[in-house]
Amino acid sequence: MADLIDQADLEQRIGPRMLAQLLDDDGDAVADESNVSWVTSTASKIAAGILRSGFGDYAQIEALVAADEAVKNDVVEIGCGLAGGRRPGLVGQNGKCPYDGWRVRAEKRLREVASAKTRAIGEDTAGANKTIATSVSPTRTPCFAATKANPQGGGGY
Repeated sequence: MADLIDQADLEQRIGPRMLAQLLDDDGDAVADESNVSWVTSTASKIAAGILRSGFGDYAQIEALVAADEAVKNDVVEIGCGLAGGRRPGLVGQNGKCPYDGWRVRAEKRLREVASAKTRAIGEDTAGANKTIATSVSPTRTPCFAATKANPQGGGGY
């Protein structure tokens, strides 16, 4: 299972300097590979877990993220929230870590995409959200026989 985002996506969103500040544990001013890997993997798993209810398998979720920049941005924002939570010294007076708000909003938007409350443009490429009925229900046969008075049957199914 490949990650849905990578270091370049995180750097594009918050910049390499801020990413290094959040993910550098050895003091060399470069984001540590193990921390980057943890953030991208965890953010991908959180996003996939949310999207799974609307999009069957991981391959469809990968295709959706690749095809839809808005969905990918939500995964990146979850990653930024995870990275910000690694630095207790950056917690504000309100008890929030940097980028907590981004993560909360991103998870909410992904839940809306998964439930089909909001439709993702990437569905054209990845396939339709399975929570939306895409087929017609079979015709039901009435349980009462037709009569002259009611040629369609007496009702009931």
